[in-house]
Amino acid sequence: MTTLASPIKKTGQIAYRPRRVGHVNLFVDNMEETCAFLHDICGFEQTGIISKSRSAFYSNGNTHHDIGFIETGAYVSFRKKYPDPADPPGRGTVPSLNHFGWEMEHEKSLVDAYNRALAQGVKPRITNNGTSLSNYLFDPEGMQHQFYADEELDWRKVYTGGDVDLHRPASWVPGKLPPSTERNYDPAPKLRRDTNAPLHPMRVTHGVIVANHYDQTLDYYTRIAGLDPIYSGKDGSFCYLRGAASHFDIVLIRATAGLPGGFHHASFEVWPDEDLDRAEAALKARGVRILHRANLPHKSSLCLEGPSGIPLEFYIRRSTDFSSVDGFDPVTRAYNV
Repeated sequence: MTTLASPIKKTGQIAYRPRRVGHVNLFVDNMEETCAFLHDICGFEQTGIISKSRSAFYSNGNTHHDIGFIETGAYVSFRKKYPDPADPPGRGTVPSLNHFGWEMEHEKSLVDAYNRALAQGVKPRITNNGTSLSNYLFDPEGMQHQFYADEELDWRKVYTGGDVDLHRPASWVPGKLPPSTERNYDPAPKLRRDTNAPLHPMRVTHGVIVANHYDQTLDYYTRIAGLDPIYSGKDGSFCYLRGAASHFDIVLIRATAGLPGGFHHASFEVWPDEDLDRAEAALKARGVRILHRANLPHKSSLCLEGPSGIPLEFYIRRSTDFSSVDGFDPVTRAYNV
């Protein structure tokens, strides 16, 4: 059993209470290959790129980015120059999750949670990247979570598709000025659909995490992140959790001998009229490896081997009755949740 990665120990309620998971950010091995995969295969639009840090952002109009990434080599070089004591050993050296981005209601909700964290002896890392104000914390599995409040409703003013610089704004001191209650997210965004790609995602919806420290991590997601459990497995080995404005955002699964701990995959909802059988054939014709095909009461999905081998799921939502998931063994359950 690995040791707990998070510095968060016995604290009271902090409850960031985000609206939803707004994006997933990955560590990948090759920037150019990842850009091509996300655009040509997955059908995402490039909304921004940071050439000097070998990172980029992709969306289909839902928000400034549903998925982003940074090259492992660039991250390691950055941390050598600017070390972060909170980084777990080895983080960013291999392809995997960089962080989940959690969309907050507004700056005031972020500042209120930040103050609750300080009152409990927890000091999040804070940033101002020019489009959003953020708090960063690690969970017991060593996975990073960004709780952010967007500052600009029209994100395309900054994310113009080309090179962007998100690291030059002045530092932000939470609460120094009265925090804004402006809701800088679009409740009905205009979505884009790239008919040239095999897949047509609308938005990122959730991630699947396999936890070595299941009970402690579940406690983190409820007490620190402020997510609501909506369905727990009958055998106590998995749990669906959601934010304040989503169907669900995280599925947490207990690690077993056949299912080691770590980030399992990120999931993207596709258009409800998507023909996943046709998409599967098109993906195979392009040499994309299909990891799992599911046709279940609550979803139809394709999980494929994405950039640098990271699994990405594309699915059609059918219902929120997850009772059939209890019948799967833990290994296939990770794909079928």
